[in-house]
Amino acid sequence: VFSGAASILGLFIPILAIFVAYLTYGKDRTSGILESVLKRPVTRGELITTRFLSNSLAILIAGSFAMIVTDIIYDRYLHMYFTPEFLLDLIWTYLVEGIAFLALVYLISHVVKSQGALLGAAIAVFVVMDLFWGVIPIAVISALSISPASSSYITVNILFDYISPAGYSNLVQSLITGKLGSFGSISINPSTYGITNIALAFAGCMWMLIPFT
Repeated sequence: VFSGAASILGLFIPILAIFVAYLTYGKDRTSGILESVLKRPVTRGELITTRFLSNSLAILIAGSFAMIVTDIIYDRYLHMYFTPEFLLDLIWTYLVEGIAFLALVYLISHVVKSQGALLGAAIAVFVVMDLFWGVIPIAVISALSISPASSSYITVNILFDYISPAGYSNLVQSLITGKLGSFGSISINPSTYGITNIALAFAGCMWMLIPFT
């Protein structure tokens, strides 16, 4: 699941979040349309919150539907359904990733001044923090000459997973399987490296709330 379906969702859920944020909020914010809406009896906070919540609901529905379809496909070919707990873990994981990228684009739309700059920045966030995020730890580890057999190697990988929403699924995978990496090549004790249910719940909430706030 983690090396197959999850890696695909980890690519497309952020794309969904980034472009839904751009099309339903950021574009209006940078073009000035938002200001004309604010002349009506609605506050800026109400406008931002209602759009953000509706976008978040769309991501939740899309992610849940994708995981349910994945569950059906796995049963069709492997004759097993996901447990309810595992299915909820997966839905939560991609909800966090999606809403985190959504909130980042909302944040960027209050910094840049044009639609082009917003779209370029949103694409840059996706490329750096999702598409190529798995390469960055490798480059850092290589530059520091850290041995793959050392605990420092595991620590650096986990640290990078915590500082990008794209790494959140890796943390959930490590908690569930006790292994590091998409293909589970290194066995670890998750709690030794700060991967616990409480830590992941806190990190997930912070990634969704801080950029939006």
